[in-house]
Amino acid sequence: MVDVNPDRDHVVGEVSDELRRLYLTAIRWIKTSMEINVEANFTQDTQQAERLAIKAHELQEKGKILRNIFWAALKDEHKMWNKPSVGLRSGWIAVWSEPETPHIIGFLEDLFGGDD
Repeated sequence: MVDVNPDRDHVVGEVSDELRRLYLTAIRWIKTSMEINVEANFTQDTQQAERLAIKAHELQEKGKILRNIFWAALKDEHKMWNKPSVGLRSGWIAVWSEPETPHIIGFLEDLFGGDD
């Protein structure tokens, strides 16, 4: 996690212990799926490789689902459904941020005299 950016982030509070556990479980499952996938790619036993690949896929999908549930629950916990961008920062700090203008837009505005 990255630190709060005071120029961009609006701090809304700390994440509850329940949501922390949910997030950590999701990340652990995704990480484990990657490790199992590596093992599947290096085993010589094709049946074992197939079993490992299936398990890796299962954990990856479950991890993604849990991660999506985490973000929905975080929005509920801090009433952020109307915020454009929700994030998690160091120290389990929940934030929302305004969307950044892509650099190319700023360049084009400068080039063609935007905001005059």
